[in-house]
Amino acid sequence: MRPIFFFITALLCAAACTPRVQLQTKDPLKVDINMRVDVYQHVVEEADSIEDQIYGDSPTQLNWLFGIQNVYAQDSGVQIEDAIAVRKELAPKVKRFFEAGYVGENRNGYIELIDMNIAPEKKEEIQQVIEKENKARRQIYRVTAAKNNLEVSQVERIFFRDHYKRAASGDWFERYDKTKGKHVWEKK
Repeated sequence: MRPIFFFITALLCAAACTPRVQLQTKDPLKVDINMRVDVYQHVVEEADSIEDQIYGDSPTQLNWLFGIQNVYAQDSGVQIEDAIAVRKELAPKVKRFFEAGYVGENRNGYIELIDMNIAPEKKEEIQQVIEKENKARRQIYRVTAAKNNLEVSQVERIFFRDHYKRAASGDWFERYDKTKGKHVWEKK
């Protein structure tokens, strides 16, 4: 019993006498971390889902295999569904106007009249379509931004990128020209 007592006493003394080491520096330690975070990935997917419903093309999605449709838009309720319906109805006209070079998409994701040499009656028809289309887009952008706790301008840029990616060659877009240092209209 006595050897165990000495062993425990020696162990406790050794533990109590352990020196304490403090490491301090004059300047704070700096750690460089290189990482990429795709914060907006779910919003990009939502934009794709909404635009697929309007234009009917989703070549890379396999949702139909599992019976999943309109996944992201359903989360947003009636407001987005109504705006999608309006845009779906206007899509053939908007496409014709893009093809004719009458309209282009500005950097905020809205369409604008860019050909000012149009007959007044045609110009009025185009303006009415632009107003309806942009009102529906604005509604989609606002609801998407609110749902994802983002600024509307962030959502506009995401949708702009999606529209640009889907656009036909020859469609007009307002893009930033680094050489000129400003936004300019250019064909895709």
